[in-house]
Amino acid sequence: GLLVSNDLERVRQERTLRRAQCGPCVPLLATYGDATAFEMRTLGEGAAGDGGRPFLFDRVLCDVPCGGDGTLRKSPLKLSRWSVAAGLGAHALQLAILLRGAALLRPGGRLVYSTCALDPLQDEAVVSAALQQEPALALLDPAEALPPETLASLRYSRGLSSWAVPHPDFETERAMYRSWEEVPPAVRAPSTAPSAAPAASSGPPRSLLRPTMFPPDEAGSLALGRCIRLLPTHAAECGGFFVAVLAKRAAAASEPPTAPHGEGCAAASRRVPESLSRGGAAPGAAPGAASGAASGAAPAEPE
Repeated sequence: GLLVSNDLERVRQERTLRRAQCGPCVPLLATYGDATAFEMRTLGEGAAGDGGRPFLFDRVLCDVPCGGDGTLRKSPLKLSRWSVAAGLGAHALQLAILLRGAALLRPGGRLVYSTCALDPLQDEAVVSAALQQEPALALLDPAEALPPETLASLRYSRGLSSWAVPHPDFETERAMYRSWEEVPPAVRAPSTAPSAAPAASSGPPRSLLRPTMFPPDEAGSLALGRCIRLLPTHAAECGGFFVAVLAKRAAAASEPPTAPHGEGCAAASRRVPESLSRGGAAPGAAPGAASGAASGAAPAEPE
């Protein structure tokens, strides 16, 4: 099998490779690049770069950038830097990464979406939007997704099915909205694809509201209660964490097949420097990664 780890920052991947040398594992390919555009393709019959089929994964982990409010117990200084805007600003990027991870998942495969945030705008809202945009995805119940011995000892809360969305300037406006129709036009994001990640700019963009941030009318049919919320109150040393395990249904006729074992592949997100292409064991994919395992290798675990 092959384990692929991707992160936006090269320095994080260098650290991943240093840790990878501590023990045996399947071959590891570490790349750095934008997870929302990550792609690998099998090499064609001729010279490299002549196309090839999309490379799909058996398992994908999307451990996305988040506000980190679940880590306040171990990093209390984060509380002074916390703001409503943090969660609002992360939502679009998180959704774009999750949708890209779903596109990289083979039919019959599993995807894990995780954050160290307890904000539903970064958790259930992202999962809900992905389920609505990708009908082939389905949430798995913890009883189906986790080994029995893990489930027996794990204390967790079920995912939320309703929540309110704060005004971008909540500190001064003190306004909360229960539906998209309540949102004033001045704080609505431009009319673009709901899954589009915010474009890079010279200054910090204002965090505006999007339709995908709100609970859907059919929240019950999406089974968001199957999401797993790990709360700091569940154990003395526990932090806040959110996990959703999704499965992709059987392939449609138009979907490309998974690359066969042993077939060459090329990373298209960015050319991989030699220092980042040496194998080893990976303890986990870095946050922001659309990473996974092909040919039956196990998925990476969160840091």
